[in-house]
This record gives sequence, structure tokens and C-alpha cells, in this order.
Amino acid sequence: MAEGGVIVAAFNGDLRQFQQILTRALRSKGNLLTLARCAGQLNLSAVEQRARELVAEESVVTDIDRGRALWDLLKEAIDRLRPADSEPEPTPAWRLYAIAEGVYVQGKPAKEMASELGISPRTFHRERRAAVEALATVMWQIESQMHPTDATS
Repeated sequence: MAEGGVIVAAFNGDLRQFQQILTRALRSKGNLLTLARCAGQLNLSAVEQRARELVAEESVVTDIDRGRALWDLLKEAIDRLRPADSEPEPTPAWRLYAIAEGVYVQGKPAKEMASELGISPRTFHRERRAAVEALATVMWQIESQMHPTDATS
């Protein structure tokens, strides 16, 4: 998995650290102070670019703007997890999307999501970790688009 290798290299071999920061950002449910801290730790070009797009042309980009940009990118990454409408809903891909959307965007409790999906709490937690891993890959793919030559090296 090439994307995972790039993530690991970007975080000095610590993919878990990248995922932990993303998890903290996701669990913030839009709290701009937490997101600002996470954006600073991630230091992604995609976040910086999105922040510049969010502010007026002559304005200074603040940490809060970067937090808002990170939240926008995370919601975009979740949307990218959504399978095609032609794919039947009870598939694992749909569950990853439903978990990410339900827990992190809508703020549903884990127990409620597990019940809605008809899975055990243990399966839910395993699949939530898989959703974060998938989101980490999507986030890095978004970042890699900022540096097309770096992604191949």
C-alpha cells in the first residue's frame, strides 16, 4: 500500500501517530480549538490551501481557519468513503461510511450506531478503527494531490 508508506514516512515511521491525531480531530465533532491543534500537528498542505480558500483574499490565515479547513477536509474524506449508490447497503464499505458519518459527523453514540447497523459493540469498535484507517488513507491521498511528484518517490 503506497499511500500508507507515504504516511509513515511523513510521521517518521509512526502511522499510529497520524491516525491518533486524525481520531482526535474526528472526535472533536467540529471543536475549532481542538481541530486547530490537530491541524498544526498534521501540518498538511491540503489544510493550508483549504484555509486560504476559506478566508478573504487579503486576510491572514489563523489557526482557527486551519481547524475549520481540517474539519472540511475530514468531512470530504468521509464523503469519499461513501460507496456508489448502486452498491447494496449492508456491505462492509457501507458500514465504514455509516460509522464515520454517524459517529464523527452526526455525533451518534457508539452503542446506537452498533444497534442501527445490527453489529456487536466489539465488531463496531473494530470497524470504527478500520474507518479511521480508511480516512487516514483518503486524507493522505488528498495531501498527495498537493505534491504529485512526492507521491511517487
